[in-house]
Amino acid sequence: MNAASPPGSPPKNKKSWSELQLAVRKSHRVASTVSNVTPHSFTFHHSGNECRLYFLGVPIRQRENTLFYVELTADDSTSSLEWKQLLHLFDSSSSSQQLSKEEQLMHERKRLRSLGITAYDHCPASNKFAFSSCSNLFVCEDRNAQGGFKRNTLMPIEVKSDSSSGIRLDPQLCPSNPELLAFVCGGDLWVTHISSGHEHRSTDIKDDPLSAGTPSYIVQEEFDRYTGFWWQPVSTDGEESDVYRILYEEVDESDVDILNIVSTSGNGVDQYRYPKAGSENSKSCLKIMEFQICNVQSLHLPSDFRDVCTNPEYLVRAGWTNKRDEVYAQVLDRKQQTLHLILLPLGCFVRTEKNSPSLGWADESGLPHICRPTVLYVEKNDIWINVHDILHFLPQETAGQRSFIWASESSGFNHLYLITVHTGARDVGTKISGVDDVQVVERTAITSGNWIVEGKKIWVDEQKKLVYFVGCKKTPLETHLYVASYLNKTGVVKQLTEPLFSHSVEMDKKCTHFVTAFSNVMTVPSSKVFRIVHTEIPVGYTPPQLFSFTNKDGIELYGMVFRPHKDGVDLPLNDGSTYPTVLFVYGGPHVQLVTNSFKGLRFLRLHTLASQGYAVVVVDARGSFRRGLNFEAHLRHQMGMVELEDQVEALRWLAERDGYLDLNRVAIHGWSYGGFLSLMGLVQRPDVFKVGIAAAPVTDWKLYDTGYTERYMGLPTTNPLGYDASSLLKLADHFPAEDNRLLIVHGLIDENVHFHHTSALVSELIKQGKPHDLQIYPNERHGIRNAQSNEHYETLLLSYLQNHL
Repeated sequence: MNAASPPGSPPKNKKSWSELQLAVRKSHRVASTVSNVTPHSFTFHHSGNECRLYFLGVPIRQRENTLFYVELTADDSTSSLEWKQLLHLFDSSSSSQQLSKEEQLMHERKRLRSLGITAYDHCPASNKFAFSSCSNLFVCEDRNAQGGFKRNTLMPIEVKSDSSSGIRLDPQLCPSNPELLAFVCGGDLWVTHISSGHEHRSTDIKDDPLSAGTPSYIVQEEFDRYTGFWWQPVSTDGEESDVYRILYEEVDESDVDILNIVSTSGNGVDQYRYPKAGSENSKSCLKIMEFQICNVQSLHLPSDFRDVCTNPEYLVRAGWTNKRDEVYAQVLDRKQQTLHLILLPLGCFVRTEKNSPSLGWADESGLPHICRPTVLYVEKNDIWINVHDILHFLPQETAGQRSFIWASESSGFNHLYLITVHTGARDVGTKISGVDDVQVVERTAITSGNWIVEGKKIWVDEQKKLVYFVGCKKTPLETHLYVASYLNKTGVVKQLTEPLFSHSVEMDKKCTHFVTAFSNVMTVPSSKVFRIVHTEIPVGYTPPQLFSFTNKDGIELYGMVFRPHKDGVDLPLNDGSTYPTVLFVYGGPHVQLVTNSFKGLRFLRLHTLASQGYAVVVVDARGSFRRGLNFEAHLRHQMGMVELEDQVEALRWLAERDGYLDLNRVAIHGWSYGGFLSLMGLVQRPDVFKVGIAAAPVTDWKLYDTGYTERYMGLPTTNPLGYDASSLLKLADHFPAEDNRLLIVHGLIDENVHFHHTSALVSELIKQGKPHDLQIYPNERHGIRNAQSNEHYETLLLSYLQNHL
């Protein structure tokens, strides 16, 4: 009989690489069991008295997303809704090897990990769907000859191309004529007539730095806008008109620095336009493509936004208003502290001849007064502005006024406001620099308090004067659907979703149905339409425990701990045993890790670590998301300076409370900003962290992009001390001199946090004689997408911790 090991001592028999690899695979099987049964990307469609709810999901025993639907009826006795596959099985196989470079980059920007159909466009008028899969475009229509739903599965029709050479992305159906499909290819905007197969290159971009219909890298990565063109919802030229219009963005990257990254295809290097902090950004302008089937014209603005507002830098949002004959644009300044909401009537866009001089907004003969742009509203904040998607124009009831629902963090927390402004004439050439320059008739808070409204989407019932939204009213750990009146100024907000869960919600345009995919740390994701359907927790899943504590400054912080276990059974926690501990960090702004939602695929590595006997701790420290702007602002101009104080304090508080954390064996591990903090952990607190594992780390903020860095750190010229203090290149001499304490992991073709961050740090570590370990993944970008690379990384993580922690 073998004697038991002393409490907390490392195992006598270390696991082999193969055994650790099997543990990784087991965790993946558990996570995939959950992720494959979670529907997403919902769309409601009504046809007479019938209603279908469409969504993306994974068929049983398969790996790729496809389109499903459920039938919604007036009979509320149904206990569950049957998933029905909309499409015949067809060859839509996609993997990281098969995806084109353009598709890989879009997957990186959207943080997509799923295969198959990852998104789709839906035309309500025809119930037609368009989607891309494996570099091809497909359409299908769920409408029979009588206008109802089809009863059989549909075979997608591939949209062939004889003209466009390259990868076709972002397919969008024309709302008023679903035979027309627009897409982006090779930096140009194209339109195809589906039935005839006629295809037309609607823009003509000759110069490489120019592109049409695709946002710049910064707008995609830092402002979450992934499309650069918008169909006019309905033609304003009459019901029988065959005039169609597309508002689109033209991006000029001539002044943006070129970054060379080693190509994995054997073709030397790939070039990317990437603006580092303090350097020139791309320039954007809005144009309209106006066309009939056989006639295409491009309409331009005679001047740029600099003539109507101060310091425009980023075109962050654009689209058509509810009047359908005008568009809007949201323009953010370089410091990201002032945002202008601008209205542009169709008459602002003029046909200009080549080589003709710009007329400018102020030229009376060239631009009638009624067609000048209007600065509708100005949002200012001395900290920074978090760009959101909440803007709903209400019907115009009073001449010369416009009312809309807007979100603002002016109170320190993101809330909804009903705003009415006077749109009367201003002097020609007047620049609007602040909210005081806008004639605000009314600005009424719809919601208020020390909690936030999510900035992604709202649904408005204009008949009942109600607005539906997602927020975190009772706790930042849960998201719920709420409803409030935007006219009755009572401030009453009603929660519609079940408490103790986090909900991801979609609602139909009539505001009569909503679907929620919900979960908590104990419950796998389920979905509900009218009623809740429970599913079983998969074998092998051990949920984390949520906790909160008050730090030394009196601020309540939230965290969670994955308890060490084996085969789903907790290891002894109350007998004096202590266990090696991994602090998993992100720590940067606009991200929240700790929520009362199911911790499945996204936290797979943490489950794997816990299953191997590690206590895994996650804390949302000062600077994290959903706690209000002032909470985020602790990081302003000093990223890397305050986050670790909260992390270390949380570790010590938790160790004292629970007693099973071994504070002599603590590793810090994170990715991206978390990689940055993992390095900072070894620099600032080598007494706390025995091992640091930094993946894709930022090592000097001067090397990162303009949009993110300058929002939080300011310009390098105005905050040189802050940039220097957070530069790990300048702190290389502070890293520990002992070996086996630092592991750096990075994808060689990372176009977000470039590999240059790691190579520059490694150079400085060598100069300072500091030991370190480095793992490079030659074919990976910012996130590891390839299954074999991911398995290797997770096995390496377990092996490194087993050997050195």
